[in-house]
Amino acid sequence: MEDQAFKSCLDDNIENSVKPIAGNKLTPATPEMVRHHVSTVYQLAPEKIDDFLHNLGKSLGAYLNEAEAAAIHGNYTALAVTAHGLKGALLNLGLVECAAEARAIELGAKDNDGSQTFKSSLAVLREVLSPLMATAV
Repeated sequence: MEDQAFKSCLDDNIENSVKPIAGNKLTPATPEMVRHHVSTVYQLAPEKIDDFLHNLGKSLGAYLNEAEAAAIHGNYTALAVTAHGLKGALLNLGLVECAAEARAIELGAKDNDGSQTFKSSLAVLREVLSPLMATAV
């Protein structure tokens, strides 16, 4: 059911996004992108968006910290769960490319035999989400 809902959020090229795409360039996620998305899709009042972005930056940082810690410790079940939550948050923000990367991490962690570290995929997400995480300062 979840995969079906996720695929409906993406274009027809979802199958090309299933593998981690670390090394490929993702579009940096900017506060302006999220500001536009939440104001048009969710009609969030302009005066509430700055607080929203501040809290969002904290949440994204926490997700990535948890995912990195799980990967470092080889806890792939925790990594899959955290990547799943991150994926949902990113879809809610309209950040489909980033959500596809989180989905790839989630699926890879579920099937991991210890041969994948996910370090590069997590580093890519941290880099492209850094403009949003900077709003938490």
